[in-house]
Amino acid sequence: GSFSDKYNCKDINECFTSNNLCEHKCVNLPGSYRCECRSGYKLTENNGRCTDINECENDELNDCDQECVNVSGSYYCKCEKGYKKGKDGKCHDVDECQVYNEYHDLQKRNSDFLVRNRKSANQTQNFNNNNNNNNFLQNQLISYQYRMAKVGGPPCSDSSMHTCINEIGSYRCECPNGFETNLQTGLCENINECDITDNSICGI
Repeated sequence: GSFSDKYNCKDINECFTSNNLCEHKCVNLPGSYRCECRSGYKLTENNGRCTDINECENDELNDCDQECVNVSGSYYCKCEKGYKKGKDGKCHDVDECQVYNEYHDLQKRNSDFLVRNRKSANQTQNFNNNNNNNNFLQNQLISYQYRMAKVGGPPCSDSSMHTCINEIGSYRCECPNGFETNLQTGLCENINECDITDNSICGI
């Protein structure tokens, strides 16, 4: 709007003289004004009110590659189970088996080391060196246990026998040849081939 004095018409700054014209932002214009909304909102037809834009309903308004979660004035991206967000903002497969398999290998190295250590226990110098190495391995095992706890514990229930195999978005646990997973206990159990095959397996 505008008003006139005796000689000139002057603009009225409605944004200054009127309250609650616009919910978010009022922009004065010559003879009028305009309402604007903050990022993530859009104007409604209801007298300068603003309403949230649901970016998740329009793929052109979000850059999520898996799950999109709308929040007031914005959105954020989530990764599905088995994935985690990388530095590029995209979801990448989580290798649930990496720490588990490294820990499993370290357990085997530690077991083999203890056997060798017992054989050389009568040699003082070798025993001292081996004892230092054993302490190092034990510290590594503790470190891996801590790392596994941070990711929710070991993925496979039979840590002494299971091999963990990573898959896209998931993983599976396999027993060694000649064993199978007991569905009730989750442990690897020996397969009695003599019960499930005929005698031809033994050539009789």
